[in-house]
Amino acid sequence: VLDARVSAPCSVSVTITKRIPSQAGLGGGSSDAAATLVGANQLLALGLSDEELLEVAAQVGSDVAFFIRGGVQYATGRGEILASATIPKAAVVLARLPIGLPTLTVYRAFDGMTPPPRHAPLVAQTFDDLVRGVRNDLWPAALALAPGLGRLARAVAVAGVSRVLLCGSGSTIAGLVTTVSEAEAVATHIKRQLPEVWTGVSLLGAPRDTSVA
Repeated sequence: VLDARVSAPCSVSVTITKRIPSQAGLGGGSSDAAATLVGANQLLALGLSDEELLEVAAQVGSDVAFFIRGGVQYATGRGEILASATIPKAAVVLARLPIGLPTLTVYRAFDGMTPPPRHAPLVAQTFDDLVRGVRNDLWPAALALAPGLGRLARAVAVAGVSRVLLCGSGSTIAGLVTTVSEAEAVATHIKRQLPEVWTGVSLLGAPRDTSVA
């Protein structure tokens, strides 16, 4: 894709060391692709603007443009049409059983279900607004494919979070809390109850979301 954009061959060798689970709904592949595009643009002095990188990213994958821009975005289309959004600062605890859910499989299951009602874009000025308004319509499809997600979601809920939802197309479950210290405490509790679960903690609502675990 870069070759076509700059009308010249681009040769880049990339080695990836993954520290988050695959097929987990955490955007690992898309963020790797975005980092590769940004790195190639800089290392090879291609001179592509941010908007040009976004156009290339949209051809690579639906979520890649999001990771080029970063921060909090409202995405439409295939995920490549972005508008800056604002949410209050919050923290999220992530929990995943040792199972993966291929994105394509989840979307195929979703397409076979009754379409969910349309919702207005999320507008959240406070943490309570965020808790009430955030959602993931892929949850029924993911749960049908991996019923064990229900048990994990319940474990996250009773650990002391304000809202539980699916990350991306799964298989990670997210729990919303107000502070990183709360998220870390919840993650520790979940790990004690379910030792096989991978856990992580992240900050939401910053200009660029900052991983803290």
